[in-house]
Amino acid sequence: MPDLGAPFPDAPVSPSSTERNQATESSLATAMFARSSERLVRQLFDVGIELHELRDIFDRRDSTESQVLAASVAVSDVIEDLDQLIHDTSRAMLTLASDRFVMTELRIRGPVLRKHRH
Repeated sequence: MPDLGAPFPDAPVSPSSTERNQATESSLATAMFARSSERLVRQLFDVGIELHELRDIFDRRDSTESQVLAASVAVSDVIEDLDQLIHDTSRAMLTLASDRFVMTELRIRGPVLRKHRH
């Protein structure tokens, strides 16, 4: 007679709550990364348009001194925007990489269980 309390060897194993939490966190991180990437591309596109417009001012022979000065100030602003984009992107990539590293370590080694002292 078969042991009714024994698990079925061919039955699918349901994921643990830790695995479900990791999958949910990974899905959320991926969605956040996609939104951030979309915003980054949009901002870079805007910067490109601004630079093209400014180049037109510098390339025209009939640009006034005030137009060239204003364009020069605008170039400085665009450079600051690019600097901020690079900074934000590098922080986001470092965060993403460190999160992936931690999740990989958890999968390889498993969660660290610590003894509580009373």
